[in-house]
Amino acid sequence: MHARLSNALRQQDNAQASHDSHNTHKLNMATVTFAPAIQRHVPVDEQHVDGASVQEALAQCVAQTPALRGYLFNDQGRLRPHVAVFVDGRLIRDRRTLGDTLTGASSVYVAQALSGG
Repeated sequence: MHARLSNALRQQDNAQASHDSHNTHKLNMATVTFAPAIQRHVPVDEQHVDGASVQEALAQCVAQTPALRGYLFNDQGRLRPHVAVFVDGRLIRDRRTLGDTLTGASSVYVAQALSGG
């Protein structure tokens, strides 16, 4: 009886640890949100990614939603001029290589830059 109870408790602890690990992993992922103007052209939901840079995060988003590639990047793989990317509310500094770093708590917002006056 004692062995059965011990096994049941161990299985419960393992299941809880697995659940906690999954939730902790999701908490350690950056969140990428696409502005409504982009979603009108390419339907895409908010995504949770584990990339260390903006480039890695956007690559994961494109892998999940391939139609984003043509809208975000030109034929040379560079970010299009009409696309603005913010990390934690600040415009990214590195538009060439998208090397701005992300943490697990980072919030990435991808918007369509507007021009005119």
